[in-house]
Amino acid sequence: MFSLASGFNQSINGCDVSKVTQMDGMFYKTQQFNQPLNNLDVSSVWNMRDMFRGAKAFNKDSNHSKVG
Repeated sequence: MFSLASGFNQSINGCDVSKVTQMDGMFYKTQQFNQPLNNLDVSSVWNMRDMFRGAKAFNKDSNHSKVG
């Protein structure tokens, strides 16, 4: 979704991802994205492979995301 984005750094906490099942490579090699993901409902996600692989700036805590 945001893979290879060079300038994206906006919050996505307001997005309804409760029915999303795959987030593989979602932030792959992003350059600037560094927003918290603590309000995302990822309980339906079964594939997060390489979600942040190669992401240059991301270092936020995501411990409060809803995981099923």
